Amino acid sequence: MGKVSYPEKVMLFCSMIYNEKAPVDQAISMLVEKFGQSYMTTDTKAFNYPDYYCREMGSPLYRLIVVFSE
Repeated sequence: MGKVSYPEKVMLFCSMIYNEKAPVDQAISMLVEKFGQSYMTTDTKAFNYPDYYCREMGSPLYRLIVVFSE
């Protein structure tokens, strides 16, 4: 029979893929309003693989990750 246990505490993160026209700062502000202060935001990196997203989102594409404290 299994034992009842509580889940471990984890950190919420959001990986954002966007094109140069996207309002990234506004999106991050909205996420902070919803999920609380960010613990870390990665540097923006070129996202050039795969080409799957380029048809819908255009190119070049970029990616960053926002990690939340709570």
